[in-house]
Amino acid sequence: MTLTSHERVRMALEHREPDRVPLDFGGAEVAGINIHTLRRMREHLGLDPAVELDSLVIQTGVVADDLIEALGVDVKIARPSDPSDPGLEQDLGLVGEHYLYIDEFGIGWQMPRVGGHYYDLYLHPLDDAETVEEVERYPWPDMADPARTVGMAEQARRIAREEQKAVLLGRASSGMWEHVMWMTGYEKYYMDMVTNPALCRAKMERILELKMAYWGRVLAEVEEEYVIVSCADDLGGQNGLLVSLEMYRDLVWPYHQRLFRFLKSTTSKAKVFVFY
Repeated sequence: MTLTSHERVRMALEHREPDRVPLDFGGAEVAGINIHTLRRMREHLGLDPAVELDSLVIQTGVVADDLIEALGVDVKIARPSDPSDPGLEQDLGLVGEHYLYIDEFGIGWQMPRVGGHYYDLYLHPLDDAETVEEVERYPWPDMADPARTVGMAEQARRIAREEQKAVLLGRASSGMWEHVMWMTGYEKYYMDMVTNPALCRAKMERILELKMAYWGRVLAEVEEEYVIVSCADDLGGQNGLLVSLEMYRDLVWPYHQRLFRFLKSTTSKAKVFVFY
């Protein structure tokens, strides 16, 4: 029995055995590939080595249709569009020996001019915030902006019906906990989790609101029978959690739980993909 990619992924996610293990390569952001490696891979396979940049910060390339077909990839992404207002976003280009970029949340990223493979954090816009009021006054981006979802429903419909691939709905931001740590700075945020938990909760609450605003709009527009919602966060390293289990349960898990419950209550058609 030979299944379509859409059928194969659906069976796997419903805990039924498909004809083979489904393959995702370049659908979810965490299944991406560095743009330089992608170029060499395409050359090795005899494909046109020209590649398109997918994510500026992590320097991944777009896994194009010819490579998807050559490898038998089962998953494709329906991407959000740019917001109508860039807000705090600025691509500062080459400054000294680093390429600098400020994203729409005001987080600063930099990549060395020589030998750089991706952008690292260098600017944390909420590192000086000490009160809940400061968090609430911050110029957060509009995640419910209709411009973000322009074309997503059409992409999903084409991927599922015409190409018969599994549809992964792209997210507009990273995980909640990692995001507030990026905005605060790791050392400061870890200290706040001990000394100022109310401030941590205020940041998580705001990020949760933005997540629900975005996914609420996306899932209202994408009416495909079966789609995958892309979520993520950064909870641990090679040796365990980044914080104690008790602290995670107190200051992080309640927001993950509320997001997942929101997604499940918004649609019965989607499966939630979470990468930790």
